[in-house]
Amino acid sequence: MKAKKTKRVVTLAQALEADGFTAPKTMDWLSEQLRFCNSYERLPALLEWFVPVHCRRDGRRAWFRQLGEVWTISDNIGSYRNELVQILSEASPLMRSQMMNEQELARWRELPRQVAVYRGCGCRNRLGLSWTLNPATAARFPFLNRYRVERPLLLTARVPKSNIVAVKLDREEEELIVLVQERQITAEQWAPTD
Repeated sequence: MKAKKTKRVVTLAQALEADGFTAPKTMDWLSEQLRFCNSYERLPALLEWFVPVHCRRDGRRAWFRQLGEVWTISDNIGSYRNELVQILSEASPLMRSQMMNEQELARWRELPRQVAVYRGCGCRNRLGLSWTLNPATAARFPFLNRYRVERPLLLTARVPKSNIVAVKLDREEEELIVLVQERQITAEQWAPTD
């Protein structure tokens, strides 16, 4: 009688480790490393760890929790939009909820089934991920030095609550992380009132 050959299954994390790439020992370690990153380095540093951490049973929730913590202190979210859209679109509601603290999660739960959201921007970043519930907050952004654009727009979209990944309240902007589609957006030219 011949012995059966067993097929060895190799996980992505094992394959990465075999190539010399190791996941952080703990999410506390990763959090500590991110403290040394500036506002343009945090997000790409966290994204580098998505695959190896995501493969670990305990790492997935912690990674999304860390993404929620660095979201409002990262200045280049638009540069990583495609990667973030893919990750956030595939994330379960449980993983998305990890991006919010208790107060933010309570606010998300209060949202109606259809939500009016607003974004102040220029033409080239209409599909950004950061929106707000407050049109006055959105109207400020294209006039801030960091985000100044030649032709400011105030965008409005009606989105289903399921497209709102998270609510972020730490900067008093009622920021929403929204997966929005072009067909949901209406735009108007915006000019400063002062």
